[in-house]
Amino acid sequence: TDWSGLFDGIAIGDAASDRVVVVSVVGLRSAAGSHYVASMTIGGITATRAKAQTTANGDACEIWAADVPTGTTADIDIIYNATVQDTGLGVWSMTGSAGANAVDTASDTGTTLSQALTIRENGAGFGVSILIGGTSGTWTNLDEDVDEVIATEQQVCGSTTADGTPTISMTSSPSPHAADAMVLAAWGPKAGALTVQ
Repeated sequence: TDWSGLFDGIAIGDAASDRVVVVSVVGLRSAAGSHYVASMTIGGITATRAKAQTTANGDACEIWAADVPTGTTADIDIIYNATVQDTGLGVWSMTGSAGANAVDTASDTGTTLSQALTIRENGAGFGVSILIGGTSGTWTNLDEDVDEVIATEQQVCGSTTADGTPTISMTSSPSPHAADAMVLAAWGPKAGALTVQ
């Protein structure tokens, strides 16, 4: 359950008084039952869950964020409610945001992953998916930043700075699975525009 110490010294971009670090996380269950992140700290700062979606298998698929003004690297410590066999992260930093609380979120699970996400002008949206049977995945209306295999499952993460309310979808290849999942979250600017690293 406790993955503290395994994601140490992760790059989180340039220090800034208004920096928010966004972390996407997937955790693959090791036994039956629902699995989710119970707590997360980023650089010792308690993170806030933006959105979570548990798959039909009980795997975790989530996005978290925290205000982390200092440092260029951080230890990301994750504790699950139950034992997971593998976990993986995607990490971004934003400056110019109104804080760690997302302004819109969405999630989906099953063989068709598609949801609308409202992204404010000069804001940013982020997504993570877990593809149980896929060897690759393709985002629609989201730029792909991370694509990794965790055990035999696929995690795909993306980000975008497009404005509006796009319908964001994830297509699994070679075939979708009933336990695929996707989580989306968007942040708005405090003033001016967000900068994402």
